[in-house]
Amino acid sequence: MTHKRRPGRPKKQSIPEINWNNSTISEKIIIIKWKINNYFSAYRNKIIIIFWLSIIIITLPVGIFIGRKTYAIDDYMSPKYSYMEKIGHLHKSWRAYRSLKPHELHIQWLKFLQGYTYQRGGDPIMGQLDCLRSLVLFLRSRGANFEVATIDILARRFQIMAELDYTALRGEVRTGDIIVFRPIYYPQYGPIAHIGLVQEVCGNTIKYMDFSPLGVGFPTINRGDSRIHMIAEMSFPIWAGMALKK
Repeated sequence: MTHKRRPGRPKKQSIPEINWNNSTISEKIIIIKWKINNYFSAYRNKIIIIFWLSIIIITLPVGIFIGRKTYAIDDYMSPKYSYMEKIGHLHKSWRAYRSLKPHELHIQWLKFLQGYTYQRGGDPIMGQLDCLRSLVLFLRSRGANFEVATIDILARRFQIMAELDYTALRGEVRTGDIIVFRPIYYPQYGPIAHIGLVQEVCGNTIKYMDFSPLGVGFPTINRGDSRIHMIAEMSFPIWAGMALKK
């Protein structure tokens, strides 16, 4: 009865009867080929394990690096980083954000919100966001130390920071600034405020990005529209948040 060789496994060869010292070059090549073939046949499983371990060892640091760049604040705000290192990371990410062109910010906003559905007070883990949570998580993905709060708390915070000259309200509006709208009364919910990010300014018209029950939006509004409560400059103190408390 003959045993069939499993597919994919190298066929083990018998030892060639060749004297190494008296053999020719071609015979020595045959011996070397035999040894290599039998080696791979005997250690095939070990080689596969070593190969996958090598892949894991190589890709793990790359994944950590990408995760740190994507959600940097969750990493570099840990105690192992000095205060100046934290500020350095924040300043670098803030400069990169402020240098974004309108179409670049537009694309990043679209990509970030792919797969999310609108739900007031929704859970991001369940793929649900509202206007505020989408803005907060987007800014944090860009490297900001932006704390979660209500729109009302954010508006009061911006007002206080403007009084301390840490930001400007309704000054020169630029790409990436935060636009806060006055609450609108809904019978089923009560007063609901809205918030978004400025994409670009064309004369007296502001194009902004938001996330609403209609989905990802890029509406426009007149600069003097009474629905606008404030437009806060995305200054470094706003970007750094509590990291500047010291």
